[in-house]
Amino acid sequence: MAIASNELKKIKNQIGEAKDIHEDKVRKPLETYREYYRGNQWNDKLAGHNKPFRHATVENLVFSNISTIKPSINLNNPKIFVRPSKKPYQLEDGTLFNTGAAAQLLEILLNYYWKSLKLKKQVDKALTDALLGHWGLIQVGYTFKAEKVKDGKLLEINSLIREDSPFALRVSPLDLLVDPEATDHNLEDANWIAIRWEKDLEVVKRNPKYTGTGNLKPNLTTDDSDNKQEKSLNLGKGFGDDDKPYRDRVEGYTYYDKVNQKIYDVVLTHDKALSEKDWKLKSNNFSIKTLYFNENPDELLPISDVSIYKPQQDELNRLRSLQLSHVERVSKRAFITSQGNLPAEEKTKLTHGPDGVIIEAQRGPDSVVP
Repeated sequence: MAIASNELKKIKNQIGEAKDIHEDKVRKPLETYREYYRGNQWNDKLAGHNKPFRHATVENLVFSNISTIKPSINLNNPKIFVRPSKKPYQLEDGTLFNTGAAAQLLEILLNYYWKSLKLKKQVDKALTDALLGHWGLIQVGYTFKAEKVKDGKLLEINSLIREDSPFALRVSPLDLLVDPEATDHNLEDANWIAIRWEKDLEVVKRNPKYTGTGNLKPNLTTDDSDNKQEKSLNLGKGFGDDDKPYRDRVEGYTYYDKVNQKIYDVVLTHDKALSEKDWKLKSNNFSIKTLYFNENPDELLPISDVSIYKPQQDELNRLRSLQLSHVERVSKRAFITSQGNLPAEEKTKLTHGPDGVIIEAQRGPDSVVP
């Protein structure tokens, strides 16, 4: 049954509202923190020639802090141990259930999946997100079958998502929208969340799980020339022309409605929902798991580590810049003397001589001057 137009409009409005909040509270701060991590910490208006600070000196505390803390938390693949919480007991049919053997089997499976699914790499990425921004995100789930078209060709290839297998993937904090009414860092009180996705228009139209894509239009374009990734939401003249190195892209959201136990795929610029399916999770919790370090009472977003010491980072950079400017002024001394007062050899001593060199002038003070 297709979703009603008024319900689809409500979902789009919720996503739009959350998107505006996300832009100010998540995207802008996080992009700043990432630039600091990369070492791009100076405002162009402050540093440079004829500006308050001549040298854009960076002593990168953000990078060094994260590079030090992250290995101490997630250095090696952990060894998972499972111990039974109950003694062996009989099932209803009289069979003895050996809890010890079941625990050993579960331990083997967990250790296998941890390595097979490359969970350490995903946790590393989420940990970096958590140390940089407000939180790190991992989506967990189970894939029964891969998405294919009629000829059996895979639509999207991800080596970490396999048929009939669990998966755990890092989700970018830039792609998660949350119910604005929520205040719990673990999303316990959120009525809905939406995860942004971006795919080629052709892939979306060929995917059998999507419906109503006949009049679907691209709302993004990617410039592949010179290995650039320039995206525009404006459908201007020449959008997607064959003579330009653009690929037509679609930005959409997978909307998880916990209240109505539904999952939708929607595109804000399209008049139909691309998919609708029932909530198949056994629990009412979302499949997104959050990792964070600093509680922020009565607020959805935890406090970012970088936001706390960013002012100190800025002050340190400015002090280093001023110190370097001071050293330059001291080391670039100028000398004034009367014309012909110093022979060429004595001038060389003055400018390049060692400490304590004696310089003889034609005219000068009667006493020795240091």
